[in-house]
Amino acid sequence: GNSYAPKLPQLVWYKGQKYVCAPDPKEDPPKIVPGSQISFFKNGIGQGVAFKDLCGGRYYPAASMYSLPNQPNCIVKFNFGPHFECFPTDFGDCPIPKPMIEVPYHGFDNALENGALNDNKR
Repeated sequence: GNSYAPKLPQLVWYKGQKYVCAPDPKEDPPKIVPGSQISFFKNGIGQGVAFKDLCGGRYYPAASMYSLPNQPNCIVKFNFGPHFECFPTDFGDCPIPKPMIEVPYHGFDNALENGALNDNKR
């Protein structure tokens, strides 16, 4: 998957402020990961595939809610595991995913152009 991931932004310090450098125009655009997809489940029931053949990178879960003025408030809950209330049973041809709590964390390396880390510099 690393060959599909976009390159990290290049950070520089200028007059005590951290800035992100403009990307190199010669740099390749993000690559599409063949067969990738994002699917949604509601109470363990698949709602279908929302997106296919995604560009490599990081994606973060989010929800958007809308109701009419005379309707009750909406509630959205995320459960990233390991204890699911309604674990999906039908993933089709896809492998069973791991709960997010089991996925290793890969943080960004926020090294600056000069090689220094951006810890506690303001």
